[in-house]
Amino acid sequence: MPFPSPDIGLFLTGDGSSTLRLPTGETYRSRHGALQESRHVFIESGLKYCVGQLTAQPIRILEVGLGTGLNVLLTAAHAQQNPQVVCQMVSLEPTPVSLELVNLLHYPSLIGGDAAQHLQIVHTGPWNEMLPILPNFNFQKVNQPLADYQSIGESFDLVYFDAFAPRSQPELWGEASLATLAQWLKPGSVLVTYCAQGQFRRNLRAVGFVVERPIGPPGKSEMTRAIYQP
Repeated sequence: MPFPSPDIGLFLTGDGSSTLRLPTGETYRSRHGALQESRHVFIESGLKYCVGQLTAQPIRILEVGLGTGLNVLLTAAHAQQNPQVVCQMVSLEPTPVSLELVNLLHYPSLIGGDAAQHLQIVHTGPWNEMLPILPNFNFQKVNQPLADYQSIGESFDLVYFDAFAPRSQPELWGEASLATLAQWLKPGSVLVTYCAQGQFRRNLRAVGFVVERPIGPPGKSEMTRAIYQP
């Protein structure tokens, strides 16, 4: 079911792109720049990093928090611009956002290419089915939280950890949740997130990750990239 709150609104961020704001005041993306945060954290520091590290494809991506679908659109755009990169992406979202709200953000006009068509597939396509967005990019959305998800098939190479901040969803950033996530990974799998919280990094180390501290997007001095090395 689409996100039920009638109070959810738009917020214009520092780079000129918009994001959604909850009644609590929390925003889906950085107030300093929605589009540039997603590109920096998940594409530049995540997907491109994995492309440079892995010899086998497809790259299997698990996203914790589909939200507006911005990370999916940027991943599809990268795949469209780089046909040699093959990706399969699974996005978890227990509280989907309506297409009507997402359309107000005008992401396709900012991303270009076939982003408008991709947006329709992401938000109107069936749940729990692998959808062929591009010849080299397949996408599946799952209407479940991380705690309930059961991976079928191969393990994941890359995790876009894009849940709301630890103060809003502390259970998702805890050691138990990360241990559940780790069972779907293999040595060398990569997790990226905008969050640079010290306790979260300690939790990652406790379940077998080696933590790196790349430069963060505008407005944040650091982000987190973690390599699974059990």
